[in-house]
Amino acid sequence: MPPHVEAIGFVLTGAGQPIVVCAVDWTGLLNQAHVEWRTAIAKAARTTPDRVAVQCVHQHDAPFICLDAQSIVSQQAGLAHLVQLDFFEQCLQNAQDAVNAAMQDLQPVTHIATGQAKVEKVASNRRIVNAEGKLVDWRGSSSRTPLMAMAARGTFPMPRPIRKEDTR
Repeated sequence: MPPHVEAIGFVLTGAGQPIVVCAVDWTGLLNQAHVEWRTAIAKAARTTPDRVAVQCVHQHDAPFICLDAQSIVSQQAGLAHLVQLDFFEQCLQNAQDAVNAAMQDLQPVTHIATGQAKVEKVASNRRIVNAEGKLVDWRGSSSRTPLMAMAARGTFPMPRPIRKEDTR
């Protein structure tokens, strides 16, 4: 397994069964792979998969896992594997171990706060709309088309900060 972190998250307790939020440092978890992550984490947190949220940060140089597609590929002779199953299983075990450890060291949440910052020079709009509101063009992750190169940079609304202090 690579030496870097594959996932990060937190467990909330005190309102029924635990709730888990997890961000995986991968491009995507599709279909059964997503279910398996939620199920494994739920087991470790002693909760149900519907109380586990697993998202991917979606950088483009990380695993993109679909166990269903791997199953189809495995049935065909001569095709390369899409998923390194041993790596996938090790990551699930590491996530379960981390949640088990977290459940033994729960800390009270007393404050929730966010910050804000202007986002500049990061992205281009993926949808180019003309003055009448009609979609003219769109792009995926990257584009070499002149229209996209000339398009204005994307805009991000300034987030509104929230803060909730414990009133106990």
